[in-house]
Amino acid sequence: MKTRTLLLVLQCCCVAALPLAAQTNRVVIFPDEDALTPEKLKLVWPATPGLRYEVQQSTNLQSWSTAPGYPATANGPAQQMPFLTDGNARFFQVRELDEQPPGIVNQYPQDGGFAVPRFANLTLQLSDATGIDTNSIRLTVGSLGTFALTNAQLTLSNGVLTFLNGGSIPLGGWGSNVLATLILADTLGNWGTNTWSFDLEVNPQVAANLFVFGSPQAQRAGQRIGAIPTAAPVTGSGPIPMGDGDPWRLELVETNRLVLSYTNTAPGFVSNTYVCNLSPATTDEIFYRKVTSVSDDPGNKRLTLFTVDVPLTEILEEGSASLSSESVIYDVDTNNVIIRAISVDRILTLPTLGTDKSGTTIYNQGGVMLRLTEAKWLFTPSLSLAFETSTSACKSCNIVAA
Repeated sequence: MKTRTLLLVLQCCCVAALPLAAQTNRVVIFPDEDALTPEKLKLVWPATPGLRYEVQQSTNLQSWSTAPGYPATANGPAQQMPFLTDGNARFFQVRELDEQPPGIVNQYPQDGGFAVPRFANLTLQLSDATGIDTNSIRLTVGSLGTFALTNAQLTLSNGVLTFLNGGSIPLGGWGSNVLATLILADTLGNWGTNTWSFDLEVNPQVAANLFVFGSPQAQRAGQRIGAIPTAAPVTGSGPIPMGDGDPWRLELVETNRLVLSYTNTAPGFVSNTYVCNLSPATTDEIFYRKVTSVSDDPGNKRLTLFTVDVPLTEILEEGSASLSSESVIYDVDTNNVIIRAISVDRILTLPTLGTDKSGTTIYNQGGVMLRLTEAKWLFTPSLSLAFETSTSACKSCNIVAA
């Protein structure tokens, strides 16, 4: 049961808050501006709609009584209780009655998620007013079985429950639907069952005649990549063994053609080959195209590929993609040059929105001053990306707000 205590000493017109350890939402007192009611002040505290709160009052911190009308169910993000003053010290406690089972604040994968990697970990951020009974936790993951904290694959740290896949056994087959169930209780014995499902990634099926510039295969065939930010993700931590192909470079990217420079023998591109670029230096070098014709200039050692743009679904006929530990987010400067590559995890956290009014004085009249010790409205959005194609139909991105 959460408790918030507020001390109001009217003799010296001083307001002070006595929060619990790790308590960030504080109870405050505001003037009651309703002239039609006899109450002069009102007690206000943050609330979760649907939960019940109990207000207890005392004059000596020894004996407490429940205020008339409480416990009461909150119907909004804040509750208030107008009260009269009699010139004596008053003490209040607001208790959130824990009558609910532990809840899931955030999770991966989300219910209805798709393109989930087959070897992904499952994470669930749990929350409860009084605490979670760790011995009660039972997580069932598809056909893999049911796990408790006694199993090495299931861990609980700082309120985050994690199912560690380990990379050895897939969550299911390609494109299959996985049903997950979490059963748990809090320390008061409030039990809850949470069930959700998600779709695993579809086995990628790409066009057979596809050439990816910057890929390890392209480098083995002779392509050389300069010192650009996007070279690191494709070259990895060590050198890529080269094949018998003569060295060549992608020198020019225009709207309808690609120009390659080579040393001795022109690389063997032919018409109707699909091409895309894994190592662009600028945004103009990002392309998904089909070669319509090829022209060789052996005197200048230049090979020109005439191309047309094609939809990505023509290249990736079926398959899935999502953010992973190997994903990269690029920054671009004002000249469209890629200047930095940032590695990301499964969730990309965006800049925090909101305001911080902590320390602001909102009332100072008649010898009574009310200052907001802590007053924040913060929103930290995050983006979980998943892309899936199937028979030329695309699913959109998953967006998660935390």
